[in-house]
Amino acid sequence: MLVFIAIVAILIIVYVSLRSVAEMALTALMLLFLIFWIFGIVRILDLGNS
Repeated sequence: MLVFIAIVAILIIVYVSLRSVAEMALTALMLLFLIFWIFGIVRILDLGNS
């Protein structure tokens, strides 16, 4: 019974850590996309001005 509880606890910890890593990766990708989008707008504006 104790072994079962320990396995469940480890699985929950692994699941939570993986989920947080996935959320961090998604957030990082969204930030990168936003940076590239802003950079693209700035470049288009610069090309339009010159």
